[in-house]
Amino acid sequence: MFSILILCVLLVLFAVIYYLFSGTIKDYKVVDRTSINWSAKSQIVWSHGPKFLRYIDDSFFEDLSNRFKKRAVQRYGLQENLQKNSDLVKDNMTLANAWNWLHLTEKLSLDGVLRDSEYKHPGIAYILSKIDSEDNKSEEVIIPWSDLGYPNCQGSAKYYRHDDRDKALQLCSWPVDRNSPVLLDFLNLLERSGAYTRAAAVAIFNLKLPLAIDILTRSPDNSEYGSSLNVVAMALSGFSDDPNSVWRQNSVACITRMKDPYLKAMFCFLTTENYDYSKVLNEKDVAVDDRVALACMYLPDSQLKEYMQSLLEELCKDGNLDGLLVTGNSANGLKLLQKYLNNTADIQSTALIAMRAFHENLESEMVKHWFENYRELLNHWRLYNERADFDIMLASYKTDHKPQPQVHVACNFCGKSISAYIHENMEIKSQSKSGITIKLTACPYCRKPLPRCAICLMHMGTAIPESEVTKFNDFDNWFTWCQTCRHGGHAGHLSKWFEEHQECPVSDCTCRCDSIDASVV
Repeated sequence: MFSILILCVLLVLFAVIYYLFSGTIKDYKVVDRTSINWSAKSQIVWSHGPKFLRYIDDSFFEDLSNRFKKRAVQRYGLQENLQKNSDLVKDNMTLANAWNWLHLTEKLSLDGVLRDSEYKHPGIAYILSKIDSEDNKSEEVIIPWSDLGYPNCQGSAKYYRHDDRDKALQLCSWPVDRNSPVLLDFLNLLERSGAYTRAAAVAIFNLKLPLAIDILTRSPDNSEYGSSLNVVAMALSGFSDDPNSVWRQNSVACITRMKDPYLKAMFCFLTTENYDYSKVLNEKDVAVDDRVALACMYLPDSQLKEYMQSLLEELCKDGNLDGLLVTGNSANGLKLLQKYLNNTADIQSTALIAMRAFHENLESEMVKHWFENYRELLNHWRLYNERADFDIMLASYKTDHKPQPQVHVACNFCGKSISAYIHENMEIKSQSKSGITIKLTACPYCRKPLPRCAICLMHMGTAIPESEVTKFNDFDNWFTWCQTCRHGGHAGHLSKWFEEHQECPVSDCTCRCDSIDASVV
């Protein structure tokens, strides 16, 4: 600042000296230093005075806030169809899976599969909690490998069936019946997305080893693993459950060198002893829904509950949104969302998932804090329409917390609200089968007469005799009043009065009601 002042003084001295010798004066302008600023829309701006010289817009960089803003403009989280919200975040599989879970639970609830649940979006931990090891045991099913097309195998496969296990499998997108076309549809979907190893593993978990070999054989050479999957398919074709076989010994030795989690999982599954699937279930790189589905098929009741509890604690601790499949919209689900927010700072998805799934917790302080932060973020971006849409959808879920009316019809004598009394008795009126409409003409508390119409002098609630020519419509029967002089009457009567008069119809009142308030029609 001091250097600029010295420069200005020198320029003035130079101008004076120049004038003394030339006889003319010139105007010199000192340009302010060009500064870099950060705009409210997260843009880097070079400014000079009130003018913007240049700015870098969102297309030049990509960060979390910019990504959230683009999603907000696309109405992410506000799509009526929950599946469409998943399509908007295909670049983030964790978020896409969360919205797919919401869509699937809503669909199963509407189809009646989850009709016995107290939650609209129940988690698998809640569904399986109803299985009782004594009175409600799961059915044990044992199938020899020879019956599955492997006559040289001496052992057998064992899995469990229960209605609640079937519901859990459907939440994982797995088929209830491993021989149903649903399995083929699911595997075809995985193949189209390029997940050949996952499709093959799911086929093996459903005891469809030949199908898994076909899937690996069909994998294109330009896929992630290329022709190496054909070698894996060849290795699987020599499957043997003999613990002393060369196939098993070589497979166990190769598992540690496999990088793909699903390749490791399928060989661990086929080489397991004593039905111990812990190595598969503890493989964190295998999708949560696949691990849960595998547990629902192959773990006995006691082990299943223990595994689900440990998995729930692990997912909540990590803040993994895939854990919503396990927690559902329970208290543990809220803890998981908070942990996810702490890890990612994704207030947008946290608030939107809470709004769409946790309807019973919308009034909790933590959830309201999420909503308020997301509102402030939308306001900061000047996305006022999107903020309004968010508020409207949020209000639609708060059916039990509607704002109280601010205007009441009150008695002139005791001052108590008449409209509140009418509202409280609406249910009684709706249940009446007589078809007779009962109207109040006196205060239900002090029994004093209600206000009169300034034109017909009949009390509020009294039936109006119909005109011989014109029949009153419903609005004409409404009781309205001036906000200034507090005089009023039936809307139809006042409308006709002010067609010919300017002042209030009450004697000695000079209020020009029609021009002060508004037209009553």
